[in-house]
Amino acid sequence: MTDIRRATNSPQQIGADEEIPFWVDTSDWPGTGDPTSVNVELKKYPDLSDASALLQGTSSVNGNIITCERIVGADAGAMYRLEVKWTKGGAVQECYIDIEVTI
Repeated sequence: MTDIRRATNSPQQIGADEEIPFWVDTSDWPGTGDPTSVNVELKKYPDLSDASALLQGTSSVNGNIITCERIVGADAGAMYRLEVKWTKGGAVQECYIDIEVTI
């Protein structure tokens, strides 16, 4: 069974020394208008503990695209889950991107 909450650009890789803002295209999600009320959280596998302290900057919206905060200082070899929640067309929606940190 396919996990519909997992973003189509998941999984992603990031180098331990890189600072990359990941993005979500909400055009395939129901609702009209641009996404609003964006909230981004970062969790670390395996227990999904809060790692949001690694997020720097602010999220932004350009049309249907949500650009998330940068991940800074991630642990090499770790797996993270970037959860993105937004409101579109009156509905609150959420997806996630799995991120593997390489050396």
